[in-house]
Parts: sequence; structure tokens; C-alpha cells
Amino acid sequence: MSIFLLSSLHLLISCKDFLKMPWLLYREMGSGEARFYDPVREKVHNIGNDPNLELEGTRYLGSTLGWVVMINSVAVDPREHHQIFLYNPFTSKRCELPPLTIGNPHPKTVVRYGVLTGDPREDNTYVCLFTDNSYINNGMVILNIPRELICYVAKRNGKWDQYWSVTSIPNHHTHGSPIESISPCADKISIIIRGHSLDFTFQTQDWNVRETQENDPIGWNPFHGQPFHQIKHRLQISQQIPTTLEIIGTKTDRERVKNSAWDGGNHSVSYIEGVWVEVRA
Repeated sequence: MSIFLLSSLHLLISCKDFLKMPWLLYREMGSGEARFYDPVREKVHNIGNDPNLELEGTRYLGSTLGWVVMINSVAVDPREHHQIFLYNPFTSKRCELPPLTIGNPHPKTVVRYGVLTGDPREDNTYVCLFTDNSYINNGMVILNIPRELICYVAKRNGKWDQYWSVTSIPNHHTHGSPIESISPCADKISIIIRGHSLDFTFQTQDWNVRETQENDPIGWNPFHGQPFHQIKHRLQISQQIPTTLEIIGTKTDRERVKNSAWDGGNHSVSYIEGVWVEVRA
């Protein structure tokens, strides 16, 4: 990341007007060269490769409070082991987390999303992962249940737990539907699926399920209602190359953002991933 960009970002961090909306961190899947899109000034910052961190071959899972939850693989395939880490694009800091290994009856897992409940430099912060899992019988996959589990690990006394805890998302509210939004806070994690809000409290390990209120202000999105070619123009993505764009939205202190995906062609050549990140050091 260039010295000029870092100086500009630190200046913006001190300016309250620019803290009202998160920025979009995006890149071609697995590339180490990333960009920031500032929706306030509608400006793209080319940050290129981060010289302090090797990001190529990794994938964005989500972001909270200026930190991005990442995984060390671009493949969205069931795996037995996953290495998760945290990355702050404004300071180039990286924080390793314990490896994720899920045992029977879900030995292979796809990690879809990841969020934090607070500042990872402080105790009593959780990292939460949302996974797809496969039942295995004699080495063969016999059933896939999308987003059935939440895996979480806490920081206590300055150290992360050695092992991930696991809880099942109530299946009768998922039915294979995608997670529309993820909203972490200090003591619980909330998700919206199929018009239902599901809250999981860490201390009690209880789920609370309710219907989503119609006036829930969840739909903030600076690209709402825009055609895909216009979105590509704003993000300076080539119009000539068929492109799929997937943006992960999580909760900030101010806004909640829906997960969004656009497909610019039946045979996509370029897969762009992005995550909304608060401008924080």
C-alpha cells in the first residue's frame, strides 16, 4: 500500500464526515492487488499489492470495525481444514486464528462468511464463521446442508481460544436459502434468512427466531437499482470482460448492508469479490 494512500486514509479516519459509510474493498478473486471504492466521493483508490502481507490465494469472508476476516483459499470446495486470519487494510496488520477443523458427522466444510463482534485487539471479542457442511458415509458425500453451522472462537486474557465452538443454525428456517445479512454485536450474532431474524447469544448458546419487521432498515446499498454495466463503470471494471461481482455486507456501527451478487454473463471470466469495510485504523 503506497505511503500516499496511507496518509490519505489516516486523514480520512480523523474526519467524521467520511465515517458515515463504509468503503468497498474489492479485487479479482485471489489477487493480491486490491482497490477501495469510496461511496461518499465516488472515488476509486488503487492500493495494489500490500508489501507487508501476501494476500494472493486468499478470500474475503466479511468485515467488522475496519478488520477483514479472511481464509487462505479461493476454492469454495469442502475441505477438512481451514486457516482463518484477520487483516486490517488500513494498517497492514494481520492476526492469525486457530485452524478450523470440524469432525464427524461434518468432516468437510465450506466457509462462506466471517465476522467479528468487536475489536480483535480486545478481550471478549468473538470471530464467527458461517459454513456449509457435508455428511460423509464411507468416504462419500450423501447430503449437503447449506449454512447449517456457526463456528466461533473468543479472545480471552489476550489469547484466542485454541478450538472453535460449533452451533447449528435452526434448519427449518434455512431450506438452502442464502444468508441475506449478518449483524454482529458484543454478546450475540444475528442473521436474516427467508424473512426471519435468527439471534444466537454466545453466553447462553440459545437461539431466538422471529419474523423480520417490514420497516427493518437493512437495505442500504449505494448500488441499489443500478444496472450492472454502471456498477462496473463506477468500480473501474472492464466492460468487455464478462464479470461476476459478489459483495459481502455485514454490520457497522451505523449501517447494515445486504449481501449482493451481480452476474454480467453466462460464462464469467472475471470473478470480483468485495467486502464493505469501515474506515478505521
